[in-house]
Amino acid sequence: MEEAGKIGPGQLSPVVVCRREERYELIDGFKRLGATRCWVKLSHLSARLLEADERAAKAAIYGLNRAGGRTQELKEAWIIQALVREDGMSQVEVAELLGRHKSWVCRRLALMERLGSRAKDELHVGLTPGGL
Repeated sequence: MEEAGKIGPGQLSPVVVCRREERYELIDGFKRLGATRCWVKLSHLSARLLEADERAAKAAIYGLNRAGGRTQELKEAWIIQALVREDGMSQVEVAELLGRHKSWVCRRLALMERLGSRAKDELHVGLTPGGL
């Protein structure tokens, strides 16, 4: 992993990773990584290390995708469901973490919970538009 600010040739911005246990986990840059593996054939990618716990990493996924353009509602809903159901946060806490209103969080959570299990599985592995 290279230092932030020293981006190699062929890469416009670093991928973002966080450390979970004894390994690095990619939280932003999935398309860059995929392109590198399939087409570009770079020997390495520059990465920025984000020091964050599980909740902050999920909030970072939301924020990083939002900065590059409008995050799709399904991605937002997936992140919110993970924060509420996996991390045990209240909808009010999620709203504060993401800088949104609690009714916005409630609507995104309801969207995800109305999806069938097959659609959720496809969203998680990236088979539907908006997949992570």
